[in-house]
Amino acid sequence: NELLPDGLPPTMTGRIPDANRPTLLSKLHTYRNCVPIDLGIVSDDDYSKLKSTIISALDSCDVLISTGGVSMGAAVHFGRLHMKPGKPTTFLTWKSEGTRVGSKAATKLIFALPGNPVSATVCADLLVRPCLDMLHGSLPPEYSSET
Repeated sequence: NELLPDGLPPTMTGRIPDANRPTLLSKLHTYRNCVPIDLGIVSDDDYSKLKSTIISALDSCDVLISTGGVSMGAAVHFGRLHMKPGKPTTFLTWKSEGTRVGSKAATKLIFALPGNPVSATVCADLLVRPCLDMLHGSLPPEYSSET
C-alpha cells in the first residue's frame, strides 16, 4: 500500500512510485515466448482480495511474477538467495484447480521477486528469463551446457 499508481507524485510520507511493474512489463515484452499480463497494484491490506487476484491470475497464466512476496500455501522451492541484489527472492509452485471456465488443473510457477527495482530486474534476467525459455524449449546459447 506504499506504492503510488503510475504518474502520481510522491506527496505523502512513506509512499513510493511503482517502478517495478512498468519496468518488469517492459522487460518481459522482450523475452521470447512471453505475453505479460498486467494485474496492476494489488493491496496487501485485504487478504481475501489478494488471494482471489492471485488465484484468478494462476488460472490465466503459466507463471506468476510478483514483487514484494507471496505466501499462500504453495510449495516453496527456495527462499532467500545468497545473492545481492536479490536475497529475498522466492520460487514456488502451486497446484491450480482450474477454477476458471475452460481452464485445466496444472502446476503453476510463482516468482516472488524483491521489492527493490534493481534487484527485481536482475532477478528477472537471472531467474525468470531462463525459466521461461526452458518452459518453451528454447534456451538461448548462453545457457547451453554444450558451450
